[in-house]
Formats: sequence, structure tokens, C-alpha cells
Amino acid sequence: MKSAKIIYDIIWMIIAILLASFLTVVFDLHEWLIQYTRPFESWELDEVPFLLFFVALSCAWFAYRRCRELITEVAERRQIQKALTDSETRYRTLVEASAQGIYIYQQGAIRFANRALGRLFGYESAAALVGEDVEQLCSPYEEARLTACNAAALAGHAEPRRYEWHGVHRDGAILWLESLPLRITWDGAPALMITVLDITERRGQEQERRKIAYDIHDGIAQLMVGAQHHLEAFDYLCRDDASLAEDQLGRGRAKLRQAIVETRRLMTQLRPVSLETLGLIPAVQQYLNELGKDAGWEIDYHAEVAALHLSPDGETALFRILQEALTNAWKHAQTSMVRLSLHTEGEKDDLLVVCVQDWGTGFEPARIHSDAQGIGLMGMRERARQLGGVCSIESRPGRGTTVRLRIPLQHGEAV
Repeated sequence: MKSAKIIYDIIWMIIAILLASFLTVVFDLHEWLIQYTRPFESWELDEVPFLLFFVALSCAWFAYRRCRELITEVAERRQIQKALTDSETRYRTLVEASAQGIYIYQQGAIRFANRALGRLFGYESAAALVGEDVEQLCSPYEEARLTACNAAALAGHAEPRRYEWHGVHRDGAILWLESLPLRITWDGAPALMITVLDITERRGQEQERRKIAYDIHDGIAQLMVGAQHHLEAFDYLCRDDASLAEDQLGRGRAKLRQAIVETRRLMTQLRPVSLETLGLIPAVQQYLNELGKDAGWEIDYHAEVAALHLSPDGETALFRILQEALTNAWKHAQTSMVRLSLHTEGEKDDLLVVCVQDWGTGFEPARIHSDAQGIGLMGMRERARQLGGVCSIESRPGRGTTVRLRIPLQHGEAV
């Protein structure tokens, strides 16, 4: 539309110049006639000022038209720029206010990140992530899969779909994340807008249910089946061999007693009633004494902290960590002694240090992955991270196991 107006004005200018040229020719003819008719005429007309005036008038008219178009064009551009600015402001407000992490992925790097993504990975500012490789956010063994997923989505070879992956917090903790990539255009080039949702708690609950299923299958179910076999053998032998029948009956009773103990332990895991009625420190001591009695342990208990005034969720998380550490010692360590110590460190006693140690068979922590024990170890570390602390596990075959927990305390939480 604008180019058509310019062409239109140029055509009018050409017509005006041609008209002026024609008039110039006419005036030249007039001058020639004057030369031969001078004696008969008392006046003479100069055509040059007229030509200059006509050309100047045409240029002024053209400049006026162009100025009007430029003013209109500037006004339109200002309106477009204002609309773009308003749109970008609304977009940034929505993105920054989102509870989900969002980042723009282009050419293997992060081009934009919102505050939620920075908080999710432990960065004070999302700007610290801009320009960095996206691989720094994921576990090393996830890099190839994540790069392949993003490349397929960026090329348009895959439909947008959610996928789960392991992220790495700035402090090294592992995060369970869920993402959805959407193909967009960013600065004139293809890019991905990827949302990131923290599903660590949900996965932790799933793992907790999975661990309980392991415990029921490998614990109570096996004990009940064993008790059933012993009782059936007792019924078969009670008429022929009384001594063997009594032995089978005794074994069946023992299996049932173990099943009862295991059932109580699982019920405690599902709902620690003692934690609600006694408080954290007495509940931990009671659980240690009951489990130690069933396991036949020699217990070394030492607590410099009489009470901890944590939030209900904090108390439950800390109790679960200690419960898992003691249960692992009972089920796997084959130890005769367990030590539990609680004390505070720091100038203001603002760091709680808890240590659970056994002198049992030990294991290689790096080789524990998919079974119930591996799920329990991951749950311990995740609960410690939720409390703002760190859970470390030291163990070697034949050297026992030490679980050490460090949790920051607020003023007045320890007594």
C-alpha cells in the first residue's frame, strides 16, 4: 500500500516536469516569434522564473504528501510498538508468576528462564541460567536421552508429550521432574518452550508405596506362608511323630510372632502414633528400644537434645529417616550393636547432627538401586533435602554402616 502511494506521487511529479518542459518549449517558440515580431510588440515574457516556480510548487506538494505519510506511518509504528510492549509485559507477568519452571531451549542452550526455574534448581536469579547448557540441569546419565528428546521436538519429528527425567539441584540433590516441550519461534529461529514440574514428592510417595509392597511381599507374606507350611506339617505329623510335630508347631509360632512384629513395624511406618503422643525424641527412643528388643541388639543411645520443636511435617520427616535407618540395620545388617546419637553444633547450636551406626555386614551404596533398600536410601536423602539438610551414608562390606544426618535449625527449635 505504501509503495503504491510512492509510485503514484512519482508519476504525478513526472507529469508535472513533462508539463513544465512542454511549457518551456512553448515559451521558446514564443521567444522566437518575439525576435521576429519585436517591432510589433511592446512587451516580453521571461519563462525561466515561471518554470522554476512550477517545479518548486510540485516539489513542495510532493514533500507535503510524504510528510503526511511519514507522520501516519510513525503513529502506526508507535501503536504497534506499544501493543508489542503490552503483550510482552503480560507474557512476562504470566511466565514469571507461574509456579512451574519455564525455559526457552535453542541451539543447545537456555535462552530464557523464569524465577520458578531458578528457585527449583537453587539459583538466586534465573539470569544465572541464561546462556548455560541445559545439560547442567540434568543427571549425567540423562544427558543423551534429554538431548535426543529435545532435538526430536525441535525438528518437529515428535508430537508434544510429557516426559520424566532426573534433574540436579545446585547442592547436588537429585530431583524428579516432569517436562512438556512446545515448539515455538524465538528471535526468528525455531526453539522449544519447556515447562518443568517438580514431582519429587509424588515420586517419593510412589516409592514409599513400592517399598511397603516390597516389605509386605518379602516380609509378612513370606512369614505367613512359612507359618502355614509349619502348621500343615504339624497337622500331618501330630499322629505319627509327636516330637517332630512339636518342632513344626514351634517354628510356625515363631513365624507368626515375626509376622506380628513386622506388621506392627509397617503400621508404625504408615502412622507413627507415638510421634503424636510422646514427641519426636521420646518416640525415636521408644522405637529404638522396641526394635532393639526384637532384634536382640545392644543399644548405645546418646542424646544431648532433650526435645525438638519442629513443624509437624518436619518431625514426621526426621522420624521417617531414623526409622528407615534403624529398619535397614534390623533387616540387612545382621549386627549385634546399634548406636544412635543426637547433638547440636555451631556457635548458636543451629545445626542438628544425628548419627545411626551399626557394625554389621555393610554394603556398597553405589550398587543399591531398584530393591526396597535402595528405595529407602533415596527416600532418606530426599526427606533430608526437604528439611534443608544432608543425609550421607557410609558403608563397606564387612565394615558396617553409618548414616549421618545434618539439619539446620531455626532459633528455638532445639532444647
